[in-house]
Amino acid sequence: MVAPQGSLSRQPEDASTFSIEGISLPEQITKQNFLRRRFQEVAYGKLLAERVAQIAPDTVLSANTPTEIQALLLRTCKTNSIRFVSWVQDFYGLAVHKLLRKRLPILG
Repeated sequence: MVAPQGSLSRQPEDASTFSIEGISLPEQITKQNFLRRRFQEVAYGKLLAERVAQIAPDTVLSANTPTEIQALLLRTCKTNSIRFVSWVQDFYGLAVHKLLRKRLPILG
């Protein structure tokens, strides 16, 4: 696993309309290679946006999601009149800035 995972099954106390579905890439996301990871995250975002468009939920709650994925998801939600809630637990941009400053000083 790349990050901590919560329960991926419906719990008895969940609403009857609540469902959880995983989205997977053919390979694990590479943390050490920034450029490759970015392409993998965008590929994941496209798969996620396609699935959201297919199931057309009332609301999408997206948490701790990289900016590129959020943009794809938000666009899909707007196009399909789906409410969108973005929950930011920590600041991804700050982490990227710090990483870029170390690895690519001119770009960082």
